[in-house]
Amino acid sequence: LAYEQSRAYRLALQETVAFLTLGGDATLAAMVRAEADYPTAIWKWQSVVEEQAKAVYMSPIVLADLAARNGDRAAAFRWLSKALEERSAPLVYLKVDPIYDPIRNDPRFRELLAKVGLS
Repeated sequence: LAYEQSRAYRLALQETVAFLTLGGDATLAAMVRAEADYPTAIWKWQSVVEEQAKAVYMSPIVLADLAARNGDRAAAFRWLSKALEERSAPLVYLKVDPIYDPIRNDPRFRELLAKVGLS
């Protein structure tokens, strides 16, 4: 994430592939590695994980993070709402987590912060 935030996308892509590989998802790692650039790779990652979530439980925070990183506001807020329903512990970091910078200026974000008790 540090490489992503500093726009060192080549390094971010390498670390993302390593993260997915070490996490035991070599197939997803290969799919992400095959993408030409990092932003496209993150879109691929989001689409694969959203498809997986139809069959097995996936933490809504993981899906919200990917959607927010992609600037996919509709999906990010859908998954953040689900995380709120589940009382997901990582929501306590919403106010400071830079992953949410792409959606932070949306009025729905301020509403979510209030619901979590962070406003």
